[in-house]
Amino acid sequence: MVIYKISTINNVLGTSISPQKINFTYEDQIDFNPPIGSWEFDCESILAINDSLYLFSKDYTVPFKGQTKVYKLSKSPTKQVAKLVTLISTNDQNYNLGQITDVAISPNKKVIVLLANSGMYVFDNFEISNFWNGRKRFFQFDSKLQREGISFLNDSIIYLTNEFSTNGDAALYKLNLSNILTSSNSIINISDLNITYFIENQWLNIQSNKSLKNIEIFDFQGKIIEKKDLKMEQNIQLPLSIASGNYILRVETMDNKEWVQKIRID
Repeated sequence: MVIYKISTINNVLGTSISPQKINFTYEDQIDFNPPIGSWEFDCESILAINDSLYLFSKDYTVPFKGQTKVYKLSKSPTKQVAKLVTLISTNDQNYNLGQITDVAISPNKKVIVLLANSGMYVFDNFEISNFWNGRKRFFQFDSKLQREGISFLNDSIIYLTNEFSTNGDAALYKLNLSNILTSSNSIINISDLNITYFIENQWLNIQSNKSLKNIEIFDFQGKIIEKKDLKMEQNIQLPLSIASGNYILRVETMDNKEWVQKIRID
């Protein structure tokens, strides 16, 4: 396998270039013709941090493991062995939620986003040398598309692209992350929460395995629309008298974990 390295785009003249090459192998790959269901070494996502490159595998295993392997290389154009530095769990229930298709880091190097077809994993509050130990949060999109590209415009705004597929045309999207880049300890596991919105009576029903601390609903400008402080409740019904539209729901537990998700109110 090879990565082509171009020193700077300003050096590209005419219609051809002679890039440097980083030839590499994975340190844990033994079988180079694995059967279907054992594919773990596809890679569509590369992140450059300081003098290193980080490669994120795209999981094709059956049954689906729901993880991405993170490998490390140097930027030196030499023959190398990619070192496995960590495994990041994604979502083992759905390929569209668990396969990593791209990765990007903010210009200030404080936020990393891993992209999947139907969601994204946002890392912050980390040390750059081991970003995978920072806070990880998952945000599911409200549509299923073949999302393949992500890039930061600045420290809080990202661009997303999707390819043409049966679910939609090729498109470019702009997304502001400023409302979710707040400090917190960790995320609630999705299996700990069951959230249902009843359209007829505009009730938001929340059932949790954890004791809840508060619930907030805010719009995409960061304005709090609804807030409810709780007293150790685990099952609540919250009446919503707000206009139809898209909002952000934030649930915090008594042990200072949070769950953040885009919701649609009709």
